[in-house]
Amino acid sequence: MIDIDKLYKSLAILNALKSNVGSTSSVDEKYVKEFRSVLDKLKSIGLQVDDFDVPNSEVNPMLRASSLSGDTYSREKYVDKYYFLTKVDAVLNYLDLLLEKRPPELGFSKPDK
Repeated sequence: MIDIDKLYKSLAILNALKSNVGSTSSVDEKYVKEFRSVLDKLKSIGLQVDDFDVPNSEVNPMLRASSLSGDTYSREKYVDKYYFLTKVDAVLNYLDLLLEKRPPELGFSKPDK
């Protein structure tokens, strides 16, 4: 049986991530780490969500300046906002499909007579 509390908390965090990544075109790595912690939580309750992870190759320092002497990059890492939101939406859609197929078991069930 799926741990409903962990599932609902994961859904809440995913929806919060989707709503609060900001208006810039890039998302800070801290949000990717939070997203990955949600995926880990979902894995811990038996869901196969590895396909939704953001690959490390997509999380990179941002180009800050470019000149003839070379490029300057940020110390912080970022991921493209639209790529990140696509991954978040994919997990949310997957969870929606799972919940439609197998509604959560809450409360007590009637004994068979």
